[in-house]
Amino acid sequence: LPATLHDRKPGGLCLLPLSHGFGLINALLLVHALGGTVYVASLDNRDEVATLLGDHRIEILYSWPYHLEVLADPGLWRRAAAPLAWCVSSSMRLSEDVARRFSRSSGCPVRQQYGATETGPLCLDSDELPSRRTNCVGRPLDGVHLRIAGPDGVDVGCDVEGMIAVKLEHLSLPCDELTGDGWWQTGDRGCRDPEGRIHVLGRDAPFTDERAPAHHGRAGDSQQH
Repeated sequence: LPATLHDRKPGGLCLLPLSHGFGLINALLLVHALGGTVYVASLDNRDEVATLLGDHRIEILYSWPYHLEVLADPGLWRRAAAPLAWCVSSSMRLSEDVARRFSRSSGCPVRQQYGATETGPLCLDSDELPSRRTNCVGRPLDGVHLRIAGPDGVDVGCDVEGMIAVKLEHLSLPCDELTGDGWWQTGDRGCRDPEGRIHVLGRDAPFTDERAPAHHGRAGDSQQH
């Protein structure tokens, strides 16, 4: 998070339903750890959401595409008049249309986060001006080593698609899931751009998020699995 947000001890909004385990950690615990206040609301009650956004000057929203699609309502943000400054989307793939409509309505760009249930967050697009490409998930977080390799296991160059694998300084993964040199294969395909940002381009194996609403859970649509 930007230092300016740290200093303000920001308000954050945790919306129900939640997406994933570390989505809960981000939504509830991160803001609290900074000395801010977390407010919880059900997405079914948009009047309550608008009231919380406005009355408590909510600045941080860790969310997922299902939330953002519902919140891409200009009328809600006109009622809220909220100073939202930091919005992160993770879990399932975010469409460019939803990202554009939400950003236009809220006045806040959407940043992509990438990770896995087994590892927690791996990358975040934390640049001052995040990428407009929704497959861009930013740079690896502290303690995360990420490589993109071709079929022969050799690292590929910039803008060349390959398989994403990670090593973590802060977490031990089961030895039987690691390569001989200690990398964990995510099962995702991606590339690294010249600025060092990671772009998630697809997945080798189908995946379905059974906890997502039926009209949003779809095989192969995960950016966090």
